[in-house]
Amino acid sequence: MKTAIRFVTTLTTLFLVLWATGVAEQNVKKNFTVRPGGVLRLDVSGESVQITTSEKLEAIVEVEDIPDKYVNDLKISQSGNDVIVTFKPSRRRQEDTRFFITIPEEFNVDAKYTGGRFEVAELLKGYLTVFTDGGSVDLVDVTGVVNLESGGGSIEGRLLGSDVKIKTGGGSVQVREIGGSGQVKTGGGSVKLEKVAKDLTLETGGGNVRVGTVGGKANLETGGGNMQVGAVALEAKVRSGGGNLEIEGGRGRTAVKTGGGNVALSQLMGSVDVNTGGGSVTVDLTPEGTASSNVESKGGDITFRLPENAKATIEVTLNIRRYERKKYSVRSDFKPEKFEKDEDGNVSATYTLNGGGQKITLETTDGDIEVRRLTNTK
Repeated sequence: MKTAIRFVTTLTTLFLVLWATGVAEQNVKKNFTVRPGGVLRLDVSGESVQITTSEKLEAIVEVEDIPDKYVNDLKISQSGNDVIVTFKPSRRRQEDTRFFITIPEEFNVDAKYTGGRFEVAELLKGYLTVFTDGGSVDLVDVTGVVNLESGGGSIEGRLLGSDVKIKTGGGSVQVREIGGSGQVKTGGGSVKLEKVAKDLTLETGGGNVRVGTVGGKANLETGGGNMQVGAVALEAKVRSGGGNLEIEGGRGRTAVKTGGGNVALSQLMGSVDVNTGGGSVTVDLTPEGTASSNVESKGGDITFRLPENAKATIEVTLNIRRYERKKYSVRSDFKPEKFEKDEDGNVSATYTLNGGGQKITLETTDGDIEVRRLTNTK
């Protein structure tokens, strides 16, 4: 009996030793002397990647929690002024390994990453290119060109000082400031950009969009979410499959189209082209230039305000469907040059302000139209 017990105990101990050996992990650290302008090239799989920077001319690569059986899959080397790190476990995706890398501030990063969080935690003065299969990307301060692509993870950035290109399969995007032009595309997540210095192109499959200021042109599209935009320095083109749209300032041509949401445009200078499938429209415009303006709703109210001293010729059309019993009307602070109303309630009116000028066309079906004096203009 004692012999049997000792045999079982020995087998148990042997099993535990083998099991412990199978899950044993290693840490690896390597240092390299580098010069400004080099590239950190990553092609790794793991739990997380964190990149920090320093003023020293060295690169430090630390890798933690590498299972013994995958340690030979880790390759860390230097080629010229580039540091190369690869870790693609031969049998499966590795979810436990963590990478901590320090490089000079004036360095570049080119990364392919399968795993969780990817973070640049300090100032990076070079370019940054990151492709990840779905993990989140967090950036603090990158002054070079940024190119980010994620299969679906969220992307956050603080100060991105140059041109930025972001693409994610569905995660949210939030950036405080883009110092150059911006290109943002997401399959459906929300987008928040506080400031873009130059042109902005933005597309989302359906999430809400909030943009602070744009220093150049803006071309924005969402499949159905609401969109709120601050001042746009140059022309703006905004489209939505059905959400509400709001722009709070712009100069030049502002074109807005939505499948059915409300539209509110304020502090605009130039001309507008607005089309909505059924929502109400409010426009505050100081007409400039020779381009005409057009506002059309398939079924909502229109309120159009412009300065009393503006030179404009406004054509108003109100269409009434015969089965619609509600009494809709056209009202204005200005005296009409022509005002015609037929027995069905359809209205056609013309307002000529200060001898005429920019042609403005307003048209809706089964809704009120108001042409009002704009006050408190800056």
